Amino acid sequence: MRTFSLLAILAPLVLAGCGAASAPARYTVFFRANAPFSRHVVPYPPDAVLRALPLAYADLELPVGPTGREPMEFSTPQLRVQGQLFGRRNAEFIECGPAGPGGSLEEQGEVLLAMLTRLEAAEGNATAVITQMDVYARRRDVASNPVACTSRGVVEEVVVAALLRRLRSDAP
Repeated sequence: MRTFSLLAILAPLVLAGCGAASAPARYTVFFRANAPFSRHVVPYPPDAVLRALPLAYADLELPVGPTGREPMEFSTPQLRVQGQLFGRRNAEFIECGPAGPGGSLEEQGEVLLAMLTRLEAAEGNATAVITQMDVYARRRDVASNPVACTSRGVVEEVVVAALLRRLRSDAP
């Protein structure tokens, strides 16, 4: 009798655990209030851009999802960049300062970045694509606090270029 009642209790818990595994992953990303942003206006209506943006991020192999705060706002999770992004050196995208003798922090350190993209209706049935990239780096060889890095605007332009390619391919 005890075995049956224990199984009756455990079965729903096991099944609930299986259901939780299939739910989309949730994550929290914090952005500096003073992190720079870029603004590009694309000549497509907001609803078309809203549909294309997640696909453009997927084309770049960057995970992205809605923030849940605003319907036209998307964010990546915090991403660890291992030396290169899109096959190009980190120094082409960001500037973090010196790492000590022999190189820059963005090339030799551990780099973490997150991106936030917000869409806003613009004049003439166009859409403003506002992207903020928040990047930190820290030395790998010693325990150190992360240093805020500065975006060179290149990643933001890569995202807009992928978005435009996606929008053009979906155009009638």
